[in-house]
Amino acid sequence: MAAAMVEERRKSPRRGKRWWESQRRRERPTLPIRLLSDLLLPRSLGDHYVFRALPLGFLSFADLGFISCCVFRYLLSMAEEGAALVKAGLAEEKGLEREGEVAAEELPEEGEIEDEESLEDSSESKKGGLASMLPHPLEHSWTFWYDNASGKSKQIAWGSSIRLIHTFNTVEDFWSLYNNIHHPSKLVNGADLYCFKHKIEPKWEDPVCANGGKWTITMTSRGKSDTIWLYTLLAMIGEQFDYGDEICGAVVNVRSRQEKVSIWTKNAFNEAAQISIGKQWKELVDYKEQIGFITHDDSMKLDKGAKIKYAV
Repeated sequence: MAAAMVEERRKSPRRGKRWWESQRRRERPTLPIRLLSDLLLPRSLGDHYVFRALPLGFLSFADLGFISCCVFRYLLSMAEEGAALVKAGLAEEKGLEREGEVAAEELPEEGEIEDEESLEDSSESKKGGLASMLPHPLEHSWTFWYDNASGKSKQIAWGSSIRLIHTFNTVEDFWSLYNNIHHPSKLVNGADLYCFKHKIEPKWEDPVCANGGKWTITMTSRGKSDTIWLYTLLAMIGEQFDYGDEICGAVVNVRSRQEKVSIWTKNAFNEAAQISIGKQWKELVDYKEQIGFITHDDSMKLDKGAKIKYAV
C-alpha cells in the first residue's frame, strides 16, 4: 500500500508550495457577512448551521480561534443570565416568606379573640366599600317639567301644555337625567324648563305656590344661563339654602331677546326667609347684579307691571 502511494507521488508532476496555497484559497468557502455578524452575537449555537456544515479543514487557526472566542463569549453570557435568574428567584422567595410571616403575625392565634378596635376597623372598611356602591339619596324627590310657550294655541289655558319629564331622588339619577336633556342654550325660543319638588306643580294655582313668589335673574344674551341654571339646581337638591323648606323649585325661561332663571318660594310674606334665599342664591351662582322678588299674585294681576317686593 505504501509502495503504491510512493509510486503515484513519483509519477505525478511536482507542485510548488505556492500552487498548493492558491488551490487552498480557491476551494476555501467564503463566509457571508450575515453569518459573521451572527457569530459575533450568537443567539444559540444550534441555530448556526456554519458550525455543522462548514468544512473545518479549510479554516485557519485564526478562524478557529475566532469561533472559539465567540463560543466562549456565548457561554459566559449564558452563565451570567443564569446567575441573574437564580438571584431574582431567591429574592422573590424571600419576599414571599416575609409576607407569610407578616400575615401570620397579623392573624390571631388559635383561641385568641381579636380586640374591639380591629373588629370595628374591619367592619367600618366593609361598610365604606358597600356605601360607595350604593346610590346617594337626596333629602327630597324632584321632578323635571317642560313647556313650550311658542307652540301653544291662544285658546289653550296657561299651564295646560306643561309635560312631566321624570322624577329623581338620588344624585346618580339627577346626573343621568341632566346629562341627557338639552341645556337652556339648546332649547328653542319660548321653552320653559322646570325642576320642582315632587308633587308640586309649576303653576301659580298650585296650593303650595299660590301664596308665594319668585326671585329672578335676567340675562340679555343667549347661552349665558347654562351655568346659573346648573348651579341653581345643585344648590336646591343639595339643600344649600338655610330656608330650603320655603323653596318650591326653579325654572329657566328661554326667549329670543333674553333668558331668565327664577326660584319659586312658598310664602311671599315671610320677609326674613325671602331675603335669606335671595342673598344666598346670588352667592351660590356668583351673580353680582341686583335681583328682585315679585309675588305670584301681582304677576297674575299686573303681568309685566308687577312691582318688586324685595331686592338684594
